[in-house]
Amino acid sequence: MKYKFYKLLVIIILAFNSVNAQNPDKHINRLIGEIDQEWLNSICQTLPACQLDYSLRSAQGFEKTSTEARKQATLDQSWYLYKNVNGQEKAKPEKVQIPHQFERNRKYNSAWYFSKYKIDKQPEKHYFLKLSRIDLLSAVYVNGQKCGSHIGSYTPFELDITDQLISGDNSFAILVYDKSGAVNKDRLITQVGPARFKAGKQGYKYSGGIDDIPVLEVREETHIKDLFVKTSTRKGEIEIEYELSGAESIDKLSFEIFKWPNGEKVDLKLPVVENQTIPEGVNSVKAKWENADLWSPDHPNLYVLRASLQNNSTKDILEVRFGFREFWIDGKTFMLNGTPTRLRGESHYHLFTQGVDFHREVFKMHKETFGSNACRVHAFMPHPDIFLGADEAGILIINQNAVWSVNGQLYAKGGEDLLNNLKEAIPDKVNDSSLEFFIGEGYLMVTQDEISMNYCA
Repeated sequence: MKYKFYKLLVIIILAFNSVNAQNPDKHINRLIGEIDQEWLNSICQTLPACQLDYSLRSAQGFEKTSTEARKQATLDQSWYLYKNVNGQEKAKPEKVQIPHQFERNRKYNSAWYFSKYKIDKQPEKHYFLKLSRIDLLSAVYVNGQKCGSHIGSYTPFELDITDQLISGDNSFAILVYDKSGAVNKDRLITQVGPARFKAGKQGYKYSGGIDDIPVLEVREETHIKDLFVKTSTRKGEIEIEYELSGAESIDKLSFEIFKWPNGEKVDLKLPVVENQTIPEGVNSVKAKWENADLWSPDHPNLYVLRASLQNNSTKDILEVRFGFREFWIDGKTFMLNGTPTRLRGESHYHLFTQGVDFHREVFKMHKETFGSNACRVHAFMPHPDIFLGADEAGILIINQNAVWSVNGQLYAKGGEDLLNNLKEAIPDKVNDSSLEFFIGEGYLMVTQDEISMNYCA
């Protein structure tokens, strides 16, 4: 009976694909009222400006990043925190560094983060602010102008801030409301992991803050919006899905593959998209690849795909890392690259605040100590660094989001808002080799009792 319910829930979620994501602004207004624009502008004017340093966007650990790759900069200098005590009353500012979490013992639910950077804005370029893991509600302002808002502690998002930026000093302000904002009377409006809530109760004990450093990325007007690599050992085939932004037609889109991390080029002929009108949405090209070095726990081989988009006099280059592997379920057996595989590993991994190197070494220790080949990430949308570390260590990730396991009645009344947020959380565009399936109440690819699994303590 429970399995049928989960299956029905997945069907309902998929049916909502055409529905727009919920509007966070209505919840921010419900919780704190109208934004004090005059106060916001006054703070922006008084901030000291920091220098912005750019680097090339690179696939994790890749040693041969193209010198023409996109430029991006981390907004990692000091931020100024203004706590909203008793609603709109602002406490004195505190100088903080992001990542930053609200303290456990506090008397506020929301706060403002402010910073200012000198930016030499280039004409014809587009500027995107990339954000992630803001717990829970957020509204983003650049130079006092609202650029967008977001709800959900775990999902990344980006905002096109080209129109708000100027050449010179630019102020950034992010309003954050903690996880108690997920409670709207007798219902939850978004996933909250294993934290327990009661109807109508908020309080100050729930987590809040910004766990990821904001990133400013510079792109061409015509650029690659998304890349996703699909591999099949059964077909001996690679499929590259791509989505473009800013043009109806292009001069040339080409692809190259390199071994990771040393950058040795793979001798593989890939299709070229040339002088074509590109349909809106996701497009793809395919090629046969019979002799790829497969990714597996015993041999975690990785590659880097480089996509180069030429249009008029501009070029946009994007690199993504991937592994060639395929998994499927044969009866009750998990098959990886055609080999029956019993999954063994930790069942409660939640070390979310560490970096790629840390996760890789922890997973290697699990393999050496317990003979692990898998790990269940418990109750959250994990930080991407966990997947990247697992890719390198050769650990399969079972990603579980805890929804119905706790707060069942509040979720049941969450309705359309909750379903929209769950749809956003489904990782349908993840190139990580380690991500094998997404378990949980939001997205069931398989259930734990359908597959042979053992977990080490």
